[in-house]
Amino acid sequence: MRMLYEIRDLRFTTPATVSRAGILFISDISGYQWKNYYKQWIKSQNFKNNELTEQLNSLFEKYIPETFDYIKKFMKFIVPVVEISMVVNVCKFVQSVLSKQEVKGLEFLFVFACVWAIGAGFSEKDGKDFRKDFSNWWKDKYKTIKFPTKDTVFDYYVDLDASKLEEWAV
Repeated sequence: MRMLYEIRDLRFTTPATVSRAGILFISDISGYQWKNYYKQWIKSQNFKNNELTEQLNSLFEKYIPETFDYIKKFMKFIVPVVEISMVVNVCKFVQSVLSKQEVKGLEFLFVFACVWAIGAGFSEKDGKDFRKDFSNWWKDKYKTIKFPTKDTVFDYYVDLDASKLEEWAV
């Protein structure tokens, strides 16, 4: 019989449990897992266009580290989410669109994926609206893709044909 244990940490395990069960704990605190994941994901896509590979690498480095630093310090998720899970979601979203069509505004697509993969897990908690705080921070921090000031970043989607943001309610 084989069993797979998936645990958050080794806080309540004894050395005997670890050795007998063959538990392997890989910490994701230093960020190696998510960085290795996205780099391997980009390689596995086998893009014919090297420029696309370089663009994706630079977009990950531009948006993800600073966003993770901010959310660690100031935000609370409804349910705890690990960084690698958010990066996997960004990759899957971008991959789903790139596999179907040629994308003109890659940064628009990437920003949309980041907003939803990272920010969707926030809500009001302990009397504070973390979703709105995330939206305000994102709009103040990243100016390349400008979101309108009146609503949150979650109120818009990307029109890939026109490379612009459109309101969901329209």
